[in-house]
Amino acid sequence: MNKNKNYTNEINELSKKIVKEPANAELYQKRADLFFEKEQIENALNDYNKILEINPKDSDTFYKRALCFLHQNKLDKAFKDFGLALECNTKNINVLLLYGHFFKSNRADNVDNAIYWFKKVLEN
Repeated sequence: MNKNKNYTNEINELSKKIVKEPANAELYQKRADLFFEKEQIENALNDYNKILEINPKDSDTFYKRALCFLHQNKLDKAFKDFGLALECNTKNINVLLLYGHFFKSNRADNVDNAIYWFKKVLEN
């Protein structure tokens, strides 16, 4: 976490803008990312969920929500969101990499799957 960053002011400013533009997914994205950086995972999850209400096919948001679930050690939910991210964008390099690492680290019986996803990264 960047200690020099004034998260509270940035989050407050974004919150004011969201009140004026409640359908602006980009504002929620910025605020969610700040919450995540500040390790306010529940707040980040709330904003990522709101983004998915606005845009249910946002691969990057599924990816970031999966990171939140990993942070909370909710592996099944993270795994599901990685899959949803890939459904939305089969070439999302971040998702492919993390998916491979996920299999490598958390699914010992699926080393072949990890190799498969790492190969997909190289293809893209």
